[in-house]
Amino acid sequence: MNWPFKILGKALLGVILLSWCHSIIAAVVPIDDFFKDMIVARGKGFEISRSELDKAIITTKANRAGQGIPLSRQELVTMESQILDKMITTRLLLLKSTEKQQKRGEQQAAALLSKMAAQHPTREAFEQALMVTGMSLPYFEEQIKEQSTVKIVIDDDLKQGYLIPDAAARQYYQENQASFTIPDRARVAHLVIPLADTTSGKTVSEDLRKSLIQEVAIIRNQLVAGKSLERLAETPTMKAAQAVGREFMMARGTGANKLEEALFALDEGGVTQVIEHAKSLHLIQLIELFPSMIQPYEEVASSIREQLELQHVESLLPTYLADLKKEANIEILLNP
Repeated sequence: MNWPFKILGKALLGVILLSWCHSIIAAVVPIDDFFKDMIVARGKGFEISRSELDKAIITTKANRAGQGIPLSRQELVTMESQILDKMITTRLLLLKSTEKQQKRGEQQAAALLSKMAAQHPTREAFEQALMVTGMSLPYFEEQIKEQSTVKIVIDDDLKQGYLIPDAAARQYYQENQASFTIPDRARVAHLVIPLADTTSGKTVSEDLRKSLIQEVAIIRNQLVAGKSLERLAETPTMKAAQAVGREFMMARGTGANKLEEALFALDEGGVTQVIEHAKSLHLIQLIELFPSMIQPYEEVASSIREQLELQHVESLLPTYLADLKKEANIEILLNP
């Protein structure tokens, strides 16, 4: 089963789970001093303390600040009640979880953490990235495990016995062709010559700019004649100008409009004129074109079933959660 970010989707995550940056559910702390750590919410089998909620708020604020998006006073007031509601929901779902579900949650969490850590050069770099969000690695690991378990509980309860007929999946495919359309793609050779210092941002002199344009025009002629762009980018002049030449795949709609327009107007093997864009000179060769296509049903049938299952879960979720909270006799003791 895939990680909830893929399966649950944004709408469901907004109701149930805090994202990896916002999931702040700490372990229940014994309340020895009511006045030092007041209870802000409780229900059958659980309590949430002021310190737990404060930890959630602090971590969320740290995460937003790390992204350069500080919370306003009004957002903070609204966020407090939203986080508390999500903490209550998560706690109730964890109380419902069986030992087997918890084990599956641990396994899924371990796999996800391994994948996330692999995106950083070292374990230390991964931990530093977490610290920016206000979380330590052990704390983050615990939150991921809880989220995984909650996802499993929801799936087991709301997907049980729900089967998607092939006819329904095919109908969804026919009605949502745009979602399964792959845009035009091109294998390109792209030469980029910066016209500004990468550190200071200072632009090159006008004389150097004109000289580089002339040099790139010569390279264009050589490229049309069949020379390799990567080799042409290795000339002394290009090296001094910190030029970069490489081949890669580009899909229509993913690049700068000016560059895309010039590229997709070419025939295979064609080369654009020298283009000045975003403080750089560009030269692009269209090596091979892959026209737009609709993915065959067989390739997307699995993802369609996941989407339909998600819609089914979302339709049942409000009532499911309301019943869960009603049975738990939730009391909110948070001061307005």
